[in-house]
Amino acid sequence: MAFYGCFSTAVFGAAYFLLPRLTGQAWRSGLLVYIHWTCTAAGLLVLVAGLAGAGWVQGQLLNTAALPFADLVRQMMPWFMTRSIALMLLLTGHVAFAVNFGWMCLGTAAGLVGLAGPDEQATFTPPPAMEVPHS
Repeated sequence: MAFYGCFSTAVFGAAYFLLPRLTGQAWRSGLLVYIHWTCTAAGLLVLVAGLAGAGWVQGQLLNTAALPFADLVRQMMPWFMTRSIALMLLLTGHVAFAVNFGWMCLGTAAGLVGLAGPDEQATFTPPPAMEVPHS
């Protein structure tokens, strides 16, 4: 989960930075960007917390020698539901990114063949000039 969290954050951050520069267009929907960030962050947090809790509970239940394994599995069902909710949040966030990405690419492709109407062009602020103070 740590690898997924770090890797996906880096890849999506690079995509949000690079794609407007490569296409020359701004992201089509700020709401979809917000949904992507919120759902993936919440999904990752719920997944980590839920699986950590599930591991703790399952470890405690496995230490109970008299407990049948089928009962252990039944007692883990709420934790499995938590995992499913977390994965649905991640899916929702990634679908929001895919829709926004596809929307941007379709607009770019239509603009290349002259079919697109006026689109919002991306604007970039150049970094400030680097000056070395002279003493």
